[in-house]
Amino acid sequence: MGRAVLAAIHRPDAHPWLGGLFRRLQAIEPRIRPGITAVYEGEAEGVDREVREAALALGLPVVRFPISDDDWAQHGKGAGPRRNRDMLLGFTRRAPIEPADAVLAARGGDGTANMVKQARAAGLPVIDLADPLVTAALASYQRWTRHDASLVWSERRRCIEVQQTRPGVGPPIVSGHWLKVNGAVTIPPWCLYVGRDAHGVPAHPRLHNPFPVKPLADGRYLVHLPGGPHETDAAGALGFYRDHLAARLPQLRAELAAIVLQRRVLVCWCGESKPCHACVIAEFAVEIVAEGCFEAACRASTPPAVGATAAP
Repeated sequence: MGRAVLAAIHRPDAHPWLGGLFRRLQAIEPRIRPGITAVYEGEAEGVDREVREAALALGLPVVRFPISDDDWAQHGKGAGPRRNRDMLLGFTRRAPIEPADAVLAARGGDGTANMVKQARAAGLPVIDLADPLVTAALASYQRWTRHDASLVWSERRRCIEVQQTRPGVGPPIVSGHWLKVNGAVTIPPWCLYVGRDAHGVPAHPRLHNPFPVKPLADGRYLVHLPGGPHETDAAGALGFYRDHLAARLPQLRAELAAIVLQRRVLVCWCGESKPCHACVIAEFAVEIVAEGCFEAACRASTPPAVGATAAP
């Protein structure tokens, strides 16, 4: 998602989904300016390198702030905080540049924590992706409750309007139990049922979870696998379905992307507190759309080759 976040900030109009992501970033930190004019990165492996590659692909200037061997020898453990200060203030080895306007911090170690600390001390806006509130706001799905059943049944336009105001950038997920009328479940046309054959609703032929999950005590779950039951935690309970879906991803990419592009509401039988395979479906769907938007933004930022003919 790092690339998607960067693409969304740089090109919020690349796709309505990216525009929604950008609006949520602004809601988390309203002081951030609409658009990135340059990216400063510490030239470390991992997130720094990925952000650098994404920025260059989008045509954004990148300023690197590496820590040299001499810096480590001279300052020891203080070399990292000094580099972080230089990044915030725009101090380079050649000449001063514009100071940073905001910090987007991914999950990291002591170096990331120090950068966040310095940025906040300087009064800069920080979007900390390790913050649970930020994680919830940018989640790949929305868990709707029984109180939202009327919204699911309302007109599709109203459903989308409410969806845009909720935390989470991905599709809503609602239990089919809340869609019963006189004991029968009817799925509205803007919804997509992804569960197994149950309560009179036929299973989704490709997206249902073939590994039923049963809650136990103390946050443990029993997953029914072909080789027998397996006890695990919440993450492990969804891990089997995640692998199952990933193995079929090449054949399902278009179908999964359509969930986000068509603003579908996912319907299963899990309550909002239970690990639900629909969350995994939403994650894959959002990532596929994010990749597509990022690639489109890259193509728009790359000049055509000499002699190339523009696509109609």
